[in-house]
Amino acid sequence: MSVTTGAEENGMAVSAQEDILRSDSRSGITLTEMMVASLIFLLISTSFTAAMLTAMRTQYMAVDYYTAMCIARNRIQHAKALDFDSIPLLAETSYRVDSVGVTNATGRYVRNTIVSNAMPWTYSVKVRVSFATKTGAFTDAPVEVETLINSQMMSN
Repeated sequence: MSVTTGAEENGMAVSAQEDILRSDSRSGITLTEMMVASLIFLLISTSFTAAMLTAMRTQYMAVDYYTAMCIARNRIQHAKALDFDSIPLLAETSYRVDSVGVTNATGRYVRNTIVSNAMPWTYSVKVRVSFATKTGAFTDAPVEVETLINSQMMSN
């Protein structure tokens, strides 16, 4: 049986406290680890934001393309509803229209309607619709819809 003195017990107690203090000072993360983690988070969040912005731009372009297609199709339907001799009056060049196809000086869409004689008693009606992008410039490749209207189609 060993007998310990109070000094040895105190020494053990001091040693145990030093171990606790050392382990506390080494627990947690260092500044370097924090900076690396922040950099990784920044890269991931930047990539995610860029992907979201690209998706939003694509969605806006799809909506504008669809609207331009609807404007062109409505113009073709309007041509089919007219009297055959009145179809050439639809010809227009660079008319600004709104999203419904109504002429508007501040419209975001530009519509061109070209009417030509394809054959005797047949008109070719071609509608091109461009739309403004976010920069304000109009698209290089407009939406284009074309059809032939024959005088016999009108009498039915």
